[in-house]
Amino acid sequence: MPIKKTASKRSFFKLGLFSLVLSIAGCNTGYQEVEGKWSFVTWDEGHGTRVNPLDVDPATFQVLKNKDYAKDDKTVFFLGSPIEGAHAPSFETLKGKYFAKDQDHVFLRSFTVINADPKTFKEIRFPYAKDANKVYCGTLPMQVDQIDEFKVVKGSSSISMISKEEFIRQYGDQFEFLDELKDHFLVHGSGKAKTKTQRFVDFHLSDHSK
Repeated sequence: MPIKKTASKRSFFKLGLFSLVLSIAGCNTGYQEVEGKWSFVTWDEGHGTRVNPLDVDPATFQVLKNKDYAKDDKTVFFLGSPIEGAHAPSFETLKGKYFAKDQDHVFLRSFTVINADPKTFKEIRFPYAKDANKVYCGTLPMQVDQIDEFKVVKGSSSISMISKEEFIRQYGDQFEFLDELKDHFLVHGSGKAKTKTQRFVDFHLSDHSK
């Protein structure tokens, strides 16, 4: 019995040590200077650490408050990949965990929030946000009649992505902005919301609206 107990403790110690090493390795990721060059570092169990050098100006490069984002004077990055069309000098992250903006656009991760006004845009409770003219579920404008009455019943941090082609096939008769879509994918989240006369599930107007 004592031998079995000792062996069990050693196994437990080795397993705990191994888990700790994995945890440390997994946390040592993100934007880092590696051998004097800014890089985006990732880690996974199959391949270990990967160092992806970034083509940036080190004098102007900065990691933003939301550390998924970084920029220099010309390029904005999300998780190490450039955001196409983002204006680096005016780019900033917004209050909350998910949205960012520049002088012309609002972004969810690296995707453009369709026709959003960066001057008045704010997150309500993810996945919902609004500007002066529209309410949004992820990157999608919603058909809300009374913006001031819009209330989130249930939010969620989960994100779903759908190709533009598939979205048009499924919902093309419900949305008027399809010809303006520039991203190849649209992003939305899971949630429930309401006004006095409307009910929403995700970005859909519910059949149970009164």
